[in-house]
Amino acid sequence: MSRKRVGVAVAIALLVGLLLFLAVRSPDSRSASAPAPVDQTAPSLPRSDRAVPPQQLVAATEPVVEEITVEKTEVCSGEDNLVTVRLAGDHQTDKNIRITMPGLGGAGRQMPFILGLTAAKQQPEMPEVVVSGRDGALATVKVPTVTVKDCIPGPSLSVEVALVANTSATFALTATVRNPGPTAFKPVQWHWDFGDGRDATTKVRTVEHSYEDRPPTTGVSSFLVHVRAADAEGVELLGRHALDVLRSKNVVVINTELSPRLPMIAADGRVTQRVRIHHAYDQPVTLERVEVQRLRDNERGVEEMQTTDVDPRQVLGTNVIPPGRGIETTAVFDTRAEPRTKRVTFDLHGKSADGIRASGQYSVLRPSEPIPHEEREVVTDPRVKAAILAARKKLGRDEVSLDDMVRLKREGALDNLPAADGGQTPPAANAAADELRAKPR
Repeated sequence: MSRKRVGVAVAIALLVGLLLFLAVRSPDSRSASAPAPVDQTAPSLPRSDRAVPPQQLVAATEPVVEEITVEKTEVCSGEDNLVTVRLAGDHQTDKNIRITMPGLGGAGRQMPFILGLTAAKQQPEMPEVVVSGRDGALATVKVPTVTVKDCIPGPSLSVEVALVANTSATFALTATVRNPGPTAFKPVQWHWDFGDGRDATTKVRTVEHSYEDRPPTTGVSSFLVHVRAADAEGVELLGRHALDVLRSKNVVVINTELSPRLPMIAADGRVTQRVRIHHAYDQPVTLERVEVQRLRDNERGVEEMQTTDVDPRQVLGTNVIPPGRGIETTAVFDTRAEPRTKRVTFDLHGKSADGIRASGQYSVLRPSEPIPHEEREVVTDPRVKAAILAARKKLGRDEVSLDDMVRLKREGALDNLPAADGGQTPPAANAAADELRAKPR
């Protein structure tokens, strides 16, 4: 076929598609009982919390978003808001769908977000929601118009999230009062909803929660975490955070947790950690091999990796990881027997009972050598001394680690400490972290 005929054929196909599209949208073509379609024009302010702005279809031939709503159509500059996305048709049950809000860090069908006035006190540009599928982006949709006012928002909670060391899906969540206002809010209880059907109540503003045992139904699991803090009078503040947990449907992910997370070298030169090995699949996993990798300095002082394959039963005492709690074993790294080794990594390889590939990994590191007592600096800053002394007393130990200080700081155990010289000083956990091995005298 000539290029001219191809061009004519393409033009005719495009024209037919356009006519069919217009016919579907024509008011005359609707049945009397069919609901009115979502208005695709720019919404007016009274309807801005319900209508869907025009969708820029990236890789889809039909509407992807049924409706997008916001919790508040008017906010103060810097005030927390929430967008909810409802997908259209089969997209509602598509396990490959992922919804994000680029630039604002949100993910999931419900995403908290914050808007502020520009430096010139102008209204901000509304963010976009991107819906992606197996092969990439499907549609981009503007968030409905929110009017941002030049006022001070009321108090609320911000939620900070950090992946816990040596875990794959255990998170440390910390709630902090945002925009406290003239009257200090002193919470006495925090209630957490982790978005996966589980919750917890704490007396401190931090909590750890694991999503590692949740079945991997989608490639990326999104959870909306809620926290409510209440003071002695019953006044409550709300905080929210959208959290993404990466999953794999084609591989059973073997999760590992090491304890203690930051070990020390014992007097005999050994580093010992308990290791919990588990997975979220509903069938047992049989390990076929463990690849042991040793990162070490050779005789010339150059780093090299030594790899050997070993029988899982030799390392773990078993080669089967059952569903649920899994197994526990002990990892020992003899630093005197292996003076040049910096890290020992265990790569786990196997299959589930129904033949799905399974893999995971954990590592035991050589900790830093303790600083000789005579080389330690005397701490003179009263704030740092107060934080170190408080941490040592709280844990009942002569020395504390960075992990200890960070955890105590999150729990509020190092807030409002009296200075070591008798004065009242602000929290100093961050400053103390630089001098953890120093002993106040």
